[in-house]
Amino acid sequence: MNAEPIVVTGIGILSPVGKNVQENWNSLRNGISGVKAISRFDSAPFNTHFAAEIEGFDPSGIDHVKQLRKMDRLSWYALAACDEALNMAQFNQGNFKPDRTGVSWASGNGGIESIDEALVAYATDRSRPRFSPYFQSKALPDSASGWIASRYGFKGPNQLSVAACASSNAAILTAMLYLRAGLCDTMVAGGSDAPITPSVIGGFGAMKALSTRNDAMVEASRPFANSRDGFVLGEGGAALVLETLSHAEKRGANILAVLSGCGNANDAGHPTAADMDGYGTSASIRMALEMAKLDASEIQLINPHATSTPNGDSAEYNGFHAVFSDLLKTIPMSATKCMTGHLLGAAGAVEAAFNVLALQNQAFPAGINHFDTEISFVNSGILLCGKTMEGKIDHTLSHSAGFGGHNATVIISAPQAALSKL
Repeated sequence: MNAEPIVVTGIGILSPVGKNVQENWNSLRNGISGVKAISRFDSAPFNTHFAAEIEGFDPSGIDHVKQLRKMDRLSWYALAACDEALNMAQFNQGNFKPDRTGVSWASGNGGIESIDEALVAYATDRSRPRFSPYFQSKALPDSASGWIASRYGFKGPNQLSVAACASSNAAILTAMLYLRAGLCDTMVAGGSDAPITPSVIGGFGAMKALSTRNDAMVEASRPFANSRDGFVLGEGGAALVLETLSHAEKRGANILAVLSGCGNANDAGHPTAADMDGYGTSASIRMALEMAKLDASEIQLINPHATSTPNGDSAEYNGFHAVFSDLLKTIPMSATKCMTGHLLGAAGAVEAAFNVLALQNQAFPAGINHFDTEISFVNSGILLCGKTMEGKIDHTLSHSAGFGGHNATVIISAPQAALSKL
């Protein structure tokens, strides 16, 4: 396996707090929440009436209406993020070989909006089923990765990672392995999800995974808080253009960051609840640190999964503590789902892009809703970013976890810090 460094040369972000990279960074710096009452459907019959929707997004800039009708919303989000990332990477057919450029995408729910709409229509009138000829292709989880390849003519490796809410970090890891295996020079990695639908709100609500703080929805997602009662659903996507260092240097690319290490491990326990000892978290972090050839003490920023679920936050913290111990008193944590909501399979990609921005701006992004941090975490050590702070950042870590025991971690570093180790 080739140990050549893998670098980030472009990012694109579409989230409830911004429709591009700059809008997202401005919101992160200022602690702006994207959580509000659900507008896409009548949420009155459900226990949760709010989510983090993307407002004002116009897909017409992606393609003409006829093509857009063939896509689920998650593909709109994927293409919007990829457009921005590839533009930042100065993509053109002259400096990217189609057969050496691939896609490693992620989605936790696939085209769930298209599925909901089709089944509601069928249930309403079964006398003559009227399914769209594009229904099946819109519903497939890998529809977005296919559209990305088609739009840009990428003929290299193409795959979709499905690992629940750890999907995007798994896709980033897969992209890194493809690049190190020499199967391609460039990979567009990331994820998108558009899960704000009746079935998803209803399903997560039934298992009591969602917050029901309808009277204080902006304050509902409260990471590591004693009063946390569940996560807030979000939507969107993010893309990272990853290249081998030699390819990026050959074409004179602007190197934003280095993908230093990745890890993937499983709790091998309950199908939905994380193991309280945090094994999957700690194992995936140790794997990423080993790949990056870093000590835990060299991590200067952590973006935790931090969904604000009672079980999830505790399990994750225990996993962090197993690796970092007393260092958790001094390493800032930017828990950003309190603003963006939980983007499910797209969460890791968005948060990896946030860490690239933190490195670019040498700033620890703000968090909100730090009301009553659980006393056991305080006693053992935790440093949550309550406001944006400037400071030296060389190495960042982002962790994601999902149903099925999935855990995946990525370490993203400043170029000068990572490449100086070579």
